[in-house]
This record gives sequence, C-alpha cells and structure tokens, in this order.
Amino acid sequence: MLEHINATHEDLRSEYSAYGNNFQIDYIMLSGDFINHFDWSYTVDEHVATLRNLSSLVRRYFPTTPTYWAIGNHEGVPVNSFAPHFVEERFWPIWLYSEFVNMSKPWLTSDSAKTVLYRGSYSVKVADGLRLISLNSGFCETTNFFLYLNQSDPDGTMSWFATELFKAELSGDSVHVLSHIPPGDGECLEGWARNYYRIIQRFSDTVQAQFFGHIHADYFTVFYEDMHNTSSEPVGVLYAAPSATTFSDMNPAYRIYDIDFTDHFVSVMFGFRN
Repeated sequence: MLEHINATHEDLRSEYSAYGNNFQIDYIMLSGDFINHFDWSYTVDEHVATLRNLSSLVRRYFPTTPTYWAIGNHEGVPVNSFAPHFVEERFWPIWLYSEFVNMSKPWLTSDSAKTVLYRGSYSVKVADGLRLISLNSGFCETTNFFLYLNQSDPDGTMSWFATELFKAELSGDSVHVLSHIPPGDGECLEGWARNYYRIIQRFSDTVQAQFFGHIHADYFTVFYEDMHNTSSEPVGVLYAAPSATTFSDMNPAYRIYDIDFTDHFVSVMFGFRN
C-alpha cells in the first residue's frame, strides 16, 4: 500500500518532502472486518492465521507507524458473536482479544492491553493532546445472540467509554473514536446506538471525529444536539470510510485524513478509488 501511494500521489510526496522519499503518516486506523465473508466456514484457527498474516503485512510496509485496530463483526466465531462476561467462560472470545493485543504491540500500554483482553476496546494517547478510543461495536450487533440474554451495557463498555472521555475532558485532550458498526445502522441495536449518541452529545467538545467502517461505502453522518431534530446544533461528525475489499460490487479504496490540530477540524484530504 505504501509503495502504491508513493508511486501514485506525487502531491503528497512533495508536500511532505521534508520527511524524505516517503511522506509522514502519523498513525494508521483499521476499522474492522479483516476476515472473508464465508460466514459458515469460520474457525478460530483460520481467523488467527488471517489476522496474523494481515498484521505481518501491515508491519512490512509500515514498520514504525503506530497502527490501531478496531474489531469488526466478522472477526467473531461464529460470525457476529462476542460473548460478554455474564455468559459461561467457554464462550468468551479471549483468543480474539489476545490476538488484537499482539497485533497492536508496541502501541498499547499495559493498561490498554488489559482493557482489550476484557472487552475488546482500548484507549491510547497518540499525540500530545490527542487520544484514540477503539470501541468494540460487537456489543451492538443485532445478531450477537448473547446480547438477548442481557443488553444492559455488556461488559460495562459504554460506562468505560464515558469514563475515558471524561478523563480526556479533564486533561484537555481531544479524542478520535475508532469503531466498526455505525450507530443507526440496521445491524446495530437501537439501545446501544442511542446510548452512544448521548455520550457523543455530552462530550461533543472532546470528541473531534469518529471513524467507522462496516458499510463498505463512503459517507459521513452529522450528530445533532437533539438526535430527533436536524435543525438543532451540530455537535459531531462520523466518517465511514470505504473498504479495501471489493465485496460487494465496490472498488477497493483507502482514505488519508489531514488533521488540523489548531482548529480541531478533520478534513478529507483526498479519497482514492481504483
């Protein structure tokens, strides 16, 4: 991917010429669904092998670039399955969370790694004044049938999310949210989506941008002070980037964001499609 960008986007190379032949990428966000869509053939061993191959490929081309991952619904075995701790231990996806810790080294602190192992989410400081929170949206997946036993904040993830944002607020830090299934999508439980929306409303001065995937399409969503009134004050924006896969009937794509740390706006510098 890095070789392709360098060969294709001369404007970026010239803009960042001070960094040498390669332009400066501060960090990489990968928003989930790293597994094929042959849902009924999923096995833990094949998932682990795929995740390790992908992680190795990313490190090959971006060996020193911090890389942050979010869990997608297709990472579950069976598909969409992420068992909270209120069910039997044999169902817990510890194998998956452990793999994500390994994929994220050395960019995670020990505390962040512990959070991943418990709920598949984490918070990390990516720059002075900027934190990234990776949120496991598997707990909003409508066909994560474990949730129908109890949908009340599985593994305390939303409470943890609000607490992390409060810590950032107290420190004067901005936050980028990285996740997979966008709230409001048909595969996201309404209760989870509403709670997420309320948290973003509360911490609108702290959350500067939200980055999601899942849809394989290129769009954005505006959050409002009143979720039922689009004439109310805008309080946030969610970016859904297109996907590197062609599934289904899509062109592979990636996106590079230019972040203005002074004004706290995020603008799309360009989006590339084959």
